Amino acid sequence: MTVEPGEAARLGRRRPVDSEAYVAYLQARKAWLSRSAEGFALARRHFATALSRDPSFAPAHAGLAICRGLEANRLLVPADEAYSEARREAERALALDPDLAEAHAALALVLGSYHPDFESSNRELRRAIELEPSNPNYRMWLGQLLVVETDLAGGIRELEATLRLDPLFTVALNSLSEFLRFAGHHERALRIKSARAALKRVDPRVDACPRQDGRRREFADLARAGARGGRAGHP
Repeated sequence: MTVEPGEAARLGRRRPVDSEAYVAYLQARKAWLSRSAEGFALARRHFATALSRDPSFAPAHAGLAICRGLEANRLLVPADEAYSEARREAERALALDPDLAEAHAALALVLGSYHPDFESSNRELRRAIELEPSNPNYRMWLGQLLVVETDLAGGIRELEATLRLDPLFTVALNSLSEFLRFAGHHERALRIKSARAALKRVDPRVDACPRQDGRRREFADLARAGARGGRAGHP
């Protein structure tokens, strides 16, 4: 994983964090990868633990905001309650750390989903990308937002940038395949859809693996080859 100079400088300015709060935060981020009701509920409990240990830990507030927003997006919880909490937590995170990319992304998620304000959501996502350009999630969300805003070409560019950061991001592969199909690029869309299916056949858990995980790196050549229409190991 590459850390840009600006990211490294911001990381160097981070205040000390309670170790148990940080562990609970990491456990929460792992728990929500299943994208299931149970996983999100477990993530919320871990975030609550982190914040009980360190109420000023901005990443835990931002993570909880994203968790609640994703739950609402998937219709797993009542939208009014979840989005209201998500916005409070995102704004709390930004008050604690205005330069926290995750907090800007969390606010963007709420602004783009509930009583949508696409312009503000776009602005917050671009700020998140400026602060943390190596994070593929933010580019994927921006690409999806651009398509909602009827900028299909822009959405495709952002999804392509997402996959340059993480060729194994199967959610992004799926979105790019759909966007290309909408744009009339049916052959390339089918190749990318086939690449995603191949990854899932090799390991059904690939969606839930952290992008730094060695097992995911083993599949990178396969994903790139599928997206190009070639074979692994060949340009």
